[in-house]
Amino acid sequence: MDTALIHRLAQALDDAERTRTQIPHFSRQYPDMGIEDGYAVQRTWVDMKLKAGRRLVGHKNGLIEESGVAAAVLNHPANGVVWLANKLVAHDIGLEPGQIILSGSFTRPV
Repeated sequence: MDTALIHRLAQALDDAERTRTQIPHFSRQYPDMGIEDGYAVQRTWVDMKLKAGRRLVGHKNGLIEESGVAAAVLNHPANGVVWLANKLVAHDIGLEPGQIILSGSFTRPV
């Protein structure tokens, strides 16, 4: 997706949140939209919120597979955090001290 479209979709999310209105799924409007495109829209939307004075307090990552976390927890819970941090860095997202990591519905809390 080009930068202009990413910004337009991020603005649509921001408008929908502000006006409390529902918008169509982007993937239905843009069938070629992939996970990387979705993360680009999300990053742009978060940047918009930060510029408006909001504060980042955590991340929600619903598209990341959970099997790696579950496997890592078998050895030690810290391994699950390392696995997650390594997955997130590919999307320019970093874990910061003090952030809380909530598990998915199929993984025990780390």
